[in-house]
Amino acid sequence: MAERAPPPTYDEAVNNKVPPQRPVTVVVEQGFAPFPQRMTCPSCHCPIETRVEYRPNSNTHLIALLLCFLFWPCALYPYCIDTCKDALHYCPECGTFLGTYTN
Repeated sequence: MAERAPPPTYDEAVNNKVPPQRPVTVVVEQGFAPFPQRMTCPSCHCPIETRVEYRPNSNTHLIALLLCFLFWPCALYPYCIDTCKDALHYCPECGTFLGTYTN
C-alpha cells in the first residue's frame, strides 16, 4: 500500500500562501412601484428618477371586456387609467430597461 503524506503542521498551513479569493458580487433586486422612483442605474451608474411607460396587460383587457358586458359606456376606462396597466421603468440617461411593476 502507498503511504499517505502526513497532515501539515500548523506552521506549514499558516505559512503557505492561500490563493486570492475573487470578490463576491451581491445583486439586490429592487421592487418597483407604479410611479417613478429614485435609484442608481445599474448600467450607467447615474443617480436617476426612472422614466415610466404604462402598457396594458391581460388584466386591463379582462376588466374592459367585463365592463363591456356590464356597462358598455365605461368599457374603455381601464385603458385610460394608469393603475390598470403595467409600469415599465427605464433609465432616462441611457434608456436601459430596469424593471416592471405589475398589478
